[in-house]
Amino acid sequence: MRRIVIVLLGEVNVKAVNYLIEVLEKRFPWHVIVEKGEPEPTYARDSERCQYQAVTILERLKSERSKNDIVLGITTVDLFSGNYNYIFGQAELLGDVAVISTYRLEPAKPLSAERLFFQRLEKEVIHELGHILGLKHCQKGDCVMHLSNDISDTDYKNSEFCLTCQFQLNGRLRAV
Repeated sequence: MRRIVIVLLGEVNVKAVNYLIEVLEKRFPWHVIVEKGEPEPTYARDSERCQYQAVTILERLKSERSKNDIVLGITTVDLFSGNYNYIFGQAELLGDVAVISTYRLEPAKPLSAERLFFQRLEKEVIHELGHILGLKHCQKGDCVMHLSNDISDTDYKNSEFCLTCQFQLNGRLRAV
């Protein structure tokens, strides 16, 4: 049976992780477990940029995974990938690993900050799991699979898949 293994890379908000477990177990047909990883993924740090290379983290997570597990690394460090100045997360399309950063998801204003942070985190995790399940970026701005170029894009979109993406996802879930 497949599992989603959340690997904590740093001091990740415990309430947020518990929220994610609840959301993921409702939305996907797999059990969710949590494991501690490194305190910080220093092996992926780019000293010139003062950021962390997401692909390097994905490679490490992939090398440490068990067969059939989907591994979701969650970190508090600032991620980048390729030509992007920063990213909220990255996943292997049709793979089994993803990494999400909470670094840029925290709201600037404290009013209702926790709720907004949890919503952002949920959207990014669902988005990356969509990639793992073979979904590409969607053109519909309110679909969870829409590319987030900045935090306003994340805030605008829903945590749900549009009808087209949901249809594709249903087919993928039946196949696994």
